[in-house]
Amino acid sequence: MQVKIPSVDYLIAQSKASLLRFPLVVVSAVMASVLAICLVEIHDGVVNRMPYINSLLSTALGIPLFYCLKTLIERKELTGIKSVAVNSLGVLALVLVYLSLPGTDSTTNISLPYIRYAVFNISIHLMVSFAPFLSHGELNGFWQYNKNLFLRFCQSVLYSGFLFLGLVLALSSLRLLFDVDIKGELIGELFIVVVGVFNTWFFISGVPKNTSVLDGVEDYPKGLKIFTQYVLIPLLVLYLIILFSYAVKILALWDWPRGIVSYMILCVAVLGIFTLLLIYPFGSQKGSVWIKNISRFYYYLLLPLIILLFLAIGMRIEDYGVTINRYIIVMMGFWLTFVCVYFMVGRKNIKAIPVSLSVIILVCSFGPWSMFSVSENSQVNRLEKILIEGGLMEAGKIKNEAICEVDTAGRYSFINKEMNEGVLTDSLHNEVMSILDYLDDHHGFNKIDSWQTQNVDSIIQAIFKKKERWTRVNESEIYMNILGFRHYHIYDKGGNKNFSFSSEGQHEAQAVGNYSYFISLNIYSNNLEEYAKSYQFDSKKLELTYTNSNVLSVSVDGYGDFSFNIEELYESVHTASNKNAVEKSLMSIRSSNGVMEIELKVNNFSGREEKDSVDVHSINGYLFLKFLEQQ
Repeated sequence: MQVKIPSVDYLIAQSKASLLRFPLVVVSAVMASVLAICLVEIHDGVVNRMPYINSLLSTALGIPLFYCLKTLIERKELTGIKSVAVNSLGVLALVLVYLSLPGTDSTTNISLPYIRYAVFNISIHLMVSFAPFLSHGELNGFWQYNKNLFLRFCQSVLYSGFLFLGLVLALSSLRLLFDVDIKGELIGELFIVVVGVFNTWFFISGVPKNTSVLDGVEDYPKGLKIFTQYVLIPLLVLYLIILFSYAVKILALWDWPRGIVSYMILCVAVLGIFTLLLIYPFGSQKGSVWIKNISRFYYYLLLPLIILLFLAIGMRIEDYGVTINRYIIVMMGFWLTFVCVYFMVGRKNIKAIPVSLSVIILVCSFGPWSMFSVSENSQVNRLEKILIEGGLMEAGKIKNEAICEVDTAGRYSFINKEMNEGVLTDSLHNEVMSILDYLDDHHGFNKIDSWQTQNVDSIIQAIFKKKERWTRVNESEIYMNILGFRHYHIYDKGGNKNFSFSSEGQHEAQAVGNYSYFISLNIYSNNLEEYAKSYQFDSKKLELTYTNSNVLSVSVDGYGDFSFNIEELYESVHTASNKNAVEKSLMSIRSSNGVMEIELKVNNFSGREEKDSVDVHSINGYLFLKFLEQQ
């Protein structure tokens, strides 16, 4: 058999024809590649890279968008002003996408617009599969079209992969044989050009033009049937056996489903639907009745797994509220339910699969019912409920709010810090931190800003003003501190328990009274580290040490040594009070040696009660000093 090798003239002609047919697709691919190369080259050479990134994403989105529009224009035979109008709408859509993305990395929360961008991208890629087949019927044409796209995609990936590998080996040979200096960035830029330009151009050059005739084509690759029958279907059966075995385990042991099972069910369901789509036309061939039977039977098998999916994700939502990921799982569960019922009642329109998924994704991206609004409201309501039930929120305001002060250099500190530490149980403390971290990552804190008396957004902007993004503290940490907590996860250590006690009304540092001096204390000594600090009073030197034995030691030149046992303070407070807020009189220790008197007034202290010991690692308060005899 003689193999035909295409000539250079033929390749050039095909490339030119593809450019003339899909000019906006090629332009988008070239622009996206140029912008990507610019980002590789500039590194940190520009202050604000966001316009480059946003332009790259917008032009990259133009590749599937303008492809969809072109195939739609060809199928509807739109010409002249109508064709220009459709493409103009596409350009306008990309401009709106660009404007929806954050313009600077100084924005406090930038992830949500990119999640929305990803949703648009997925929806548009789904539209690629059915854009020329919006009218009723032509199921075989729809399948033939997507078969061509699938095979062309595999071809383009194969060709692009070998081309990139060949170029990399050629550059490596130049470096090894001729000592040519090859910059590392050049490899990345080659990858961008091959994937962005060559791969796109090669793909569109093989796209069928006259889609209206595809419904009469009866080209069913035998290799596709063999791959599906002997690779995909056995894998699908194996996964189904695993999931049904897990379902039996749940029923037998009454062991509630784990959260990860939802993702497994989704993956298996999508794999099954994809497999059935690949073998769809073979079911009408002689000797392939089993394909029809397995297709019908599969959707009945999928229904119990969908119930398991809803059960698993429902338990997660009940415990931890709605997040974007959980919303998507629920949305996919409803879509799978629709697909199952649709085909179980005898419907055969396979176009309903990508069309319904694309529609449900778009519908769930806007409005108060969207994945963004629902997840944000769920987490905010959950946080509010925890704080109200814990007695930390009243009349829409946080109780014992820590006041944040920021200096001109962006350094910040808190007044009345950690007043609410220890009020909540360890698990609720961790939930508060988890919710704040989630809001920081996805939604921002606009919906909880009214809970504080201070303008937290202005405070954060002042803190971030003179800091690069990678040196900034998490916003969730600042909000956690303002809510009166430390930003850390509490781990269960076999029955050990955190504690925190605060004085009812703060000791006033300004009220020195009969004392000569006072020192403000803010000791944090975690992991049993020793805390030490020295102070100068006129000609006198004071050494302050906090040891891992929970003893605060004070040594003053010429006046002797004093010690305050914080563990004894814990024991007395713990015995006298069954709540975290303690009377002022119980939070004070006095020590005197005849020549000097020192009084420790504690505003709050916290630590961890273990089985056989107590670890007090945080003390906030004042140390008052009185000289009884001058030395």
